[in-house]
Amino acid sequence: MTLATTHASAALESAANPEFREVYAGFYDDLYADKDYAAEVDVLDGLLRASEPAVRRILDLGCGTGGHAIPLALRGYDILGVDRAEHMLAAARRKAASAGLQSGVRWRQADVRNVRLDDIFDGALMMFAVLGYQTTDDDVRAALTTGRTHLRRHGILAFDVWFGPAVEHAPPCERVKTFVHRGRTYTRRTRPQTDRTSRVCTVNFELTDDDGNVIERETHRMRYFFPEELDRFLRASGFHLARMTAFPDLNLPVSRDSWNVLVSAQAV
Repeated sequence: MTLATTHASAALESAANPEFREVYAGFYDDLYADKDYAAEVDVLDGLLRASEPAVRRILDLGCGTGGHAIPLALRGYDILGVDRAEHMLAAARRKAASAGLQSGVRWRQADVRNVRLDDIFDGALMMFAVLGYQTTDDDVRAALTTGRTHLRRHGILAFDVWFGPAVEHAPPCERVKTFVHRGRTYTRRTRPQTDRTSRVCTVNFELTDDDGNVIERETHRMRYFFPEELDRFLRASGFHLARMTAFPDLNLPVSRDSWNVLVSAQAV
């Protein structure tokens, strides 16, 4: 497939699935190679093991390439990962196979807002700002309702989001990140715009190779949240807000410096 053909296919796909198209998904794991998934999984594992009754079966909504699901499966959890981007799921399947996971993790292509499974879980996750990709109130409620629909009573929901007070105190700015993919150096330029009325950051990504050629452009719209609205959304969806902390360092208090926070809630 030529690069032109790839971009044509991506453009046709973008109306239904605007983020994480084939090209971007192919670079995803190298692009986020510095993300400390191990530390995040340690936090999640501690949270899940502390719940009563114990969590064994987990629904990972917006699982991406399996960065959380696969390590949790290796720790003995039974995981079902759901993501609407098939290219991300293809990478997750390859990584699970490379990790020797013959069981303990399954994958399903679906939208977190409306997927309905004939199954009930002990816990549910929406990690790496999955809830933030739900930019309207209806979308937020739909994603949370999906979590509640598939959880037993007293089941645990955990997710991380951008924290409103921190985002508005220090709005995102243009950034440049260089990384290596298959032996070549690439650059991602991030150009964000923040709308305080909608509480949405529009983030334009441009990916170029080491010759300066543009490989891909994507636009991601990310919502940020304030504590009172999270509490309202959770209560309306059948949850009790249990805890909100800085993430991944739970020892830090939530503040205007806490760009990322971890929220845990219990199904009622």
